[in-house]
Order: sequence, then structure tokens, then C-alpha cells
Amino acid sequence: MHARPAPLFVQLDREGLFAGTGFHELDGARLERFRAAVADDAAGPALESAIEAAHAGGVETYGEALKTAPRGYPRDHPRVALLRHKALFGGRRLECRADGIGRETALGHARSVWAACAPMNAWLERHAGPRAAEPAARAGRAGARSRGSRTARG
Repeated sequence: MHARPAPLFVQLDREGLFAGTGFHELDGARLERFRAAVADDAAGPALESAIEAAHAGGVETYGEALKTAPRGYPRDHPRVALLRHKALFGGRRLECRADGIGRETALGHARSVWAACAPMNAWLERHAGPRAAEPAARAGRAGARSRGSRTARG
């Protein structure tokens, strides 16, 4: 069984077009793997770099997060903000103009967001993606709204 990559999603409403990608839900074993990798001295900084690359591409990162460090991790861990996450995804809104959003503009916007998030998604898939024994449907839910926190820019 091959793991499904992070979902890609778009939302179109009267305010514009939001394009995003990532994992809207990390639970159970996947959340444990995510946190262990974030805490790792090699893998954790690689995620920070991937998030910085997304931010450099104009993408904001989001995700539901705990208010404090998760059980078993020190509150002063250098990546405590990432350890608190229970989801991690990135996206950017394209504001609607008076004449709307054309097809090529919309596609270019979505492609640029997804490209900026590619390093983050690769990290998520490697360290928190579903394993062969886990259902692929749990890899993330495209289109789901999250009321989580934004990842702080470093």
C-alpha cells in the first residue's frame, strides 16, 4: 500500500480563493510520530526550514494546537510551538477583484501555494504520513476547516 500525499484543497467564496495543503488531522500513532520527529535534533530543524520556505513563498501556516506543551515534552523545548500542533497545513488567499478571478490566475495561485508548501509536505509525509497498516483516508481531510492557531514566523 502506498501512502497518499498531503491533500491539496481550494476554497472559493465571495472574498476570494484560498489554496492550501497539509495535514488537517494528526491523531494517534501519526501524532506521536510527528511529535517525535519535531523533537528530534535533525528532523525538527528540517521542518522549521520547510516552514520558513513556505513563509518565504508568501504562505501562512496553520493548525489546531494545544495551549501548552504536550505531555512528556518540556515547556521550554526549542520547538515547543510545533510540538503543540495537532494539525499542520499552509495556505494563502487570493483576494477577489471587481472582475473576478480568471482561470489562469486561479491555477497559478494554487500552483504557487502548493509549490511553496512542497518541502513541508515532504517532511509531513516522511515523518507523519500513514503507514501501510493505517487507512489512507486518515492522511488528512481536504476542505475541512480548522480553528487552530497560526504557526509563528521565526
